[in-house]
Amino acid sequence: MAANKSPTRQRYNKLAKELKNLLHNLKNKGIQDYLKGLTPIEVTDYSLWKATRKMKRSQQHIPPIRINHNTWARMDKQIATAFAEHLASVFQPLPSQLSVTEEETINNDLNAPHQMDLPMNKSESTKLKMSYNIKKSKKGSRLRLDYRKNS
Repeated sequence: MAANKSPTRQRYNKLAKELKNLLHNLKNKGIQDYLKGLTPIEVTDYSLWKATRKMKRSQQHIPPIRINHNTWARMDKQIATAFAEHLASVFQPLPSQLSVTEEETINNDLNAPHQMDLPMNKSESTKLKMSYNIKKSKKGSRLRLDYRKNS
């Protein structure tokens, strides 16, 4: 109990209280100067209306994020890490419903190099070429495509 009543501690508390009051007064003086300078005319870009519009809007509260049971995330990097860890713990993959051999087959196929490139089939010795003959049918302006093999 005696440690709390030490003269240095009392002096610190007194100075901290004075500093708090000075900062509060400085903030209030700045707000009063700002409000005195507001006018509803075009020259000042209607500053009075802009100030009242800001006052009517509600401030969105961003809740603090707790890292552990004792500490809070203060830096953006800490918040991002905490959020990433939370998402990783919440969104877990469902257990597989495939057998082990089916999973291995799928993984081997997916990990194969160029797995999406199918091998080219050799074409026949006589290449198929499509020629499009456009003819008008007798029933109006419909078009008909004729596909023919060219040798």
